[in-house]
Amino acid sequence: MNEPPNDNLDQTEVRFVMTGGTRVDMKRPNPTGDSGWMSHKIWASILQLDDDFPAFKGLSENIENNLD
Repeated sequence: MNEPPNDNLDQTEVRFVMTGGTRVDMKRPNPTGDSGWMSHKIWASILQLDDDFPAFKGLSENIENNLD
């Protein structure tokens, strides 16, 4: 018999998806620069994802290493 799906959602993850990142500080500079294709707000959100959610560990480094 199949297990029913887990309907429990992590409220912290849901809040992040609904509102986006809340940090404005960046531990590392935006790898695309001040006028690059990625805004500073998006980069700060990526850094927050990397710090706060285990599933996204290493995302920022992956982006930095694969900008092309």
